[in-house]
Amino acid sequence: MELRDLAAGPGEAPDGGRDVDEVLAVLTRHRIITTQTVHDHHRPDAPPGQPVAELIHDALIRDWGALREWVAQDHRFQEWLDHARERRDRWAEKTDPGDLRGGTALAEGLDWSQRRRLPGDIAAFLTASNDRQRAVIRRSRRLNMILASVLVLALASAGGPRGSGARRSPHGSRRSPGNSPSNPTWS
Repeated sequence: MELRDLAAGPGEAPDGGRDVDEVLAVLTRHRIITTQTVHDHHRPDAPPGQPVAELIHDALIRDWGALREWVAQDHRFQEWLDHARERRDRWAEKTDPGDLRGGTALAEGLDWSQRRRLPGDIAAFLTASNDRQRAVIRRSRRLNMILASVLVLALASAGGPRGSGARRSPHGSRRSPGNSPSNPTWS
């Protein structure tokens, strides 16, 4: 009954215990909680007492905050894993490179792969995603180098003498093509 009261939110009445009974069954099956019915040993003919649930170890209560954090982290990981499986299945079906992970999503996946052991298909999907991202970066760098080279060549060719046929005299002044040294018309 105390567990049912604890399971109810603040200001709520216990829900009849169905959810608590399901949780209790799981915890008992995994040997986190033991259950028994208390009997009065002094009166063997007395009816059975109330059922009792007992934690196997008090560390569960003492470290409840850590356990809650582990559950929250596992929940985030499971959500990420479910989403990654969806993308991986779509990629495997269509082989569309757009379904591979990139950017922040890839970084998150690589971070999870450092902290958790991933299923083989998801690890292969992350490897393919990482390989594609690296190839895209290499192509982008090459394209930037080519564009920078073309720009430098264009600027260098534009920086030569201006005008058609205008030449400089040895003294640095310009003369037009029609003027000859014998008839100097300096401009």
